[in-house]
Amino acid sequence: MTITANLLRVSTTEQSEKNISIPAQKTKLTAYCNAKDWDIFDFYIDDGYSGKDMNRPELQRLIKDAQEKKFDVVVVWKLDRLSRRQKDVMYLIEDVFLANGIDFASVTENIDTSTPVGRAMIGVMAVFAQLERETIIERTKMGKEEAARQGRFFGGKPILGYTSQDKKLVIDPLQADIIRKIFKIYLDGNGYGVIAEQLNEQNVPTPRGDSFWYVATVARLLQNPTYAGYIEHLGNLYPGKHEAIISKADWNKVQRMIAQNRYRYGVKEPSELGILRGLVYCGECGARMRVKTTNGTRRRAQYICYSRDKIAKHMIKDENCPSKYIEAHKLEDKVIDQLLTYALHPDKIAKSNQVTPINNKATIDKAKAELQTVAKKIKKWQDAFETEGVELAEFRERVRELRERRQYLETVISEGQQQVKKRVVPRHTVQMLRQFPTLWNRATDEEKQSLLVNIIKKITVYKDGSIDLDTM
Repeated sequence: MTITANLLRVSTTEQSEKNISIPAQKTKLTAYCNAKDWDIFDFYIDDGYSGKDMNRPELQRLIKDAQEKKFDVVVVWKLDRLSRRQKDVMYLIEDVFLANGIDFASVTENIDTSTPVGRAMIGVMAVFAQLERETIIERTKMGKEEAARQGRFFGGKPILGYTSQDKKLVIDPLQADIIRKIFKIYLDGNGYGVIAEQLNEQNVPTPRGDSFWYVATVARLLQNPTYAGYIEHLGNLYPGKHEAIISKADWNKVQRMIAQNRYRYGVKEPSELGILRGLVYCGECGARMRVKTTNGTRRRAQYICYSRDKIAKHMIKDENCPSKYIEAHKLEDKVIDQLLTYALHPDKIAKSNQVTPINNKATIDKAKAELQTVAKKIKKWQDAFETEGVELAEFRERVRELRERRQYLETVISEGQQQVKKRVVPRHTVQMLRQFPTLWNRATDEEKQSLLVNIIKKITVYKDGSIDLDTM
């Protein structure tokens, strides 16, 4: 009796093609094996995986079972289900299957390695499979460029602020409010770190649904042209067909501010400007502290409280603040010493037990209303799948998107209903602190600043020179 292993694969871009869907392939392979009176050992199904390489879980399981000689023949619907690379096809057939006494059969191409002609045809068909893959890649590139020129969304998972409906970007009211908030805070003169801190304090859901906003995340969102109504492709901007969240005027202003800050800080050495800029706060009045440089026999950088400096009225917390100047290099030395202590003694890492009241009733109400709509849509798709013969691949994709949306809304409701939120040091911060001595000694000035920004949440400086260090 001949025992078969049936390998099935469909990539995400092929989901809508009925003739190569997983159910269609399974039906054809089962009929083929029945016609030959072969017994099926198992189905190996890589659903949603490209044939560009062999990094697929079910293919790897198939290889392992082949090496253990659990079956006699590997059957596929078409050769490119195995791989679209000639090199991979030849390796699998010659070095895995035939080397272990296992034959290979392709249903649509009539390839059967149990015959001399079938073995001769493998190399030829593998060449055409690779050619087809390269043609698909080229068409995809051209398709994306043309889609961008027409202002259309490429598809895939949309960015924060939008949902995808029929491959079109549609504004998500809840998330759009977050984007508007981020741009407003930056336009008010605050940096990435301040924005991330405020979002974290207010328990605003992050783009990926994790627990923390990072400086890099804020920077990436502020520079994304999609929010101004553009579609970007290979560095070029095209007018999009979707509705903008931010006006073009505000987006352009933000880009100018970002460019000016890069120039202002990029032409000087970080040590001259203060490598901790954006992280330092006054312990006497709570205002931020800015870097101030003075010219004398040598250039120096100092931190001064905005309340005392009085150059920006909206930054003043107490006009009679008793804080003092602190030289940048002295503050840097204290902070680095503290981080080195944490690296040697992780148990001493200061955990912030501050609590933040939350008042997001309007947001919660919106999320609850949409949650009911999502539940109805999921039920509708389930009914359509059971009664109307909707394709399995399409059903899975639609329900997956809706479940992701449901999870996001549930997170918004859950975090919004909490009265307080206790903050603890995330695992990745602890790991970075443990590696801090090595990372610090090897880093450039620019890398050092980036390292500190990703470890430190806030540095509070008091008039007696003492400091409190709050990590991410």
